[in-house]
Amino acid sequence: RYDQLNSQYTETQKTLAEVRQREEERIREHDARVTELIALKKQLEDDRLKVQAERDEEIRSEFAAMEQTWKKHEESVEQSLRAICHRHTIDYCDKEKFPYNGKPDNAVMILDQFVIFDAKSPKNPDELSNFPQYIKSQAEAAKKYLKGTDVRKEIFLVVPANTVEYIEEFHYDLVDMH
Repeated sequence: RYDQLNSQYTETQKTLAEVRQREEERIREHDARVTELIALKKQLEDDRLKVQAERDEEIRSEFAAMEQTWKKHEESVEQSLRAICHRHTIDYCDKEKFPYNGKPDNAVMILDQFVIFDAKSPKNPDELSNFPQYIKSQAEAAKKYLKGTDVRKEIFLVVPANTVEYIEEFHYDLVDMH
C-alpha cells in the first residue's frame, strides 16, 4: 500500500510540477501578450496624436495659405489702383490719410470726393457657395466709410475674377446709407 501511495504521490508531484510549469509558462505568455498589448496601445495613441498634429498643421497651413491669397488680392488691387491713378493723374488716398473713422483698403479722389474701392476675397477659395452672403454683409458693413460729406455714396467692392460667377447681385441699394 505504501509503495502504491508513494508512487501515486510521486506521480501527483510530477503532475503538480507540470501544472506549475504550464501555469508559469501561461503567466509568462500572458505577461508577454499584455506587454505587447500595452506597447500596441501606446503606439496607437502615439499614431493618433501624430495624425491629429499633422491634421492641425494642415489646417494651419491651409488657413495661412487662404490668408496669403486674401493678402495678395488686397495688394494686387492696391497696386492696380495706384497704377491707374498714376497713369491718369488721379489722387490715390492712403489708408492712413483717409480722414474719417474706418480705413478702406483703397480710396481715390475724383471731383473732390473720396471713391472707395474695398478689396474682398473669400476666406476659402475652394468653397465659394457662401461668398454671395459674405459680399452682401460686407456691403452693409461698408457703411462705416460713408460718414463724410465728401465721400461718394457708392462703394465698390473689388473681388477676384474666379468669384464673379458665384455672385448673383452686383448692386446693393442700401438706402439707409445716406
